Amino acid sequence: TLGNAGSVSIDARALDITDGGLVTSGTFGLGNGGGIRVTADRVQIDGGGFLTGILTEATTISRGDAGAIDLTARTLTLRDRGAIASNSFGQGRGGDVRVTITDRADFAGDFTGLAAISTSLQPAGQVSISAGSLTLKDGASISTQSAVAEGGNITVGASDLLYLKDAGIRTSVFAGQGGGGDIAISRPRFVVLNRGAIIADAVGGNGGNISISSDQFLATPDSLVSASSRLGIDGTITIEAPNIDVSAAVVALPSGFLDASALVRDSCT
Repeated sequence: TLGNAGSVSIDARALDITDGGLVTSGTFGLGNGGGIRVTADRVQIDGGGFLTGILTEATTISRGDAGAIDLTARTLTLRDRGAIASNSFGQGRGGDVRVTITDRADFAGDFTGLAAISTSLQPAGQVSISAGSLTLKDGASISTQSAVAEGGNITVGASDLLYLKDAGIRTSVFAGQGGGGDIAISRPRFVVLNRGAIIADAVGGNGGNISISSDQFLATPDSLVSASSRLGIDGTITIEAPNIDVSAAVVALPSGFLDASALVRDSCT
C-alpha cells in the first residue's frame, strides 16, 4: 500500500490482554505504521507462555517506519511473555515506546518487558518509562536492539524504587558501526540490582553512555553495569548517589540474558 496505516486508540478503566492476545498496528508497504495509544487506570498483560501484548511493526516487505506506542496508566503489570514493543524488520525506523505510570509497574518472566528493535539499516526506536516504582524480575527486561544502525536510547524515571532481580536494562547493536544507545536513570530514591544488569554495548561503533542518579545505589557482587564496545570506544558510566554500595564487578552473564528477540512475533514476508 502507498498510504500510512491507521492508528489505534484505547480508553478504558482496565485493560487485560492474555494468552496470545495482541493489539497491533503495522505497515506492509510504502507508508508508515500507525501508532497505538492506551489510557487506562490498570493495564495487565499476561502471556501465559505466549507472546502477548501491544505491538507496532514494519514488516520485512515494508519501507515505512514502525508506529509509536504511548501508554498511560496508574499501574502496569507484564508477566510471562507479556510485552510492549515496536519493531522494524523492513527499511524504516523502529518506533518509540513511551510509558507513563503514576503508581507502580511490575514486569516478571523471561521474554517479558518493553522493547524497540530494528533489523533494518535504520535506528531502533527509543524507550522511556516513568513510574512511582518499577520492578523487573526473573528475566524481564527493558531493551533496545539494532542490527547495524544506532541503538535506541532508554530513559527510566522512578520517584521511589527501581529494582532489578535477575533482570535488566539493555541497549545493544549487534554489528556494523552503529553506536550503542544511552541509558539514563533519573532520581529514584533507591536503585537496587540483585543479580541485575544495566548494559549499553556495541560492536563497531562506540558503546552507549550510562547515567544513574539516585539517593541510594545498591548492587550485589553478581550484578553488572557495563558500557562497552568490541571494536570502538567504550561508553562512560556515571553514578551519582550520596550512598553507593557497589560490590559488583564486570561478570559474564548467560548468552541468552536480556535477549529481546523473543518479544517479536514472526514477521510476514
